[in-house]
Amino acid sequence: MGDWARKLLAETVAQMARVGPEALRRAFDRNLAELGLDYVDLYMTGDDLGAKAEVRKIIEQTGHFPVDLGALDVGGPLASLPFGSLATINSI
Repeated sequence: MGDWARKLLAETVAQMARVGPEALRRAFDRNLAELGLDYVDLYMTGDDLGAKAEVRKIIEQTGHFPVDLGALDVGGPLASLPFGSLATINSI
């Protein structure tokens, strides 16, 4: 992963932590309601175990379930938009 990607990931995790799980839950709930869903599995992948632990905790606090796809070189291609094999799968 390049330096720009590490910086983006760090900034994203920090921003998620700042807004807090309640704000993220409301955002998820609003978006899911538009799709007619009330629960969704959220895929995550990465090489930084500490960052993944933080993201997992935040996702769990929103009432959703994180699915760890493993290291970035394995899980990244699976969840990449638009052609990853899991990119358009809704696990309910």
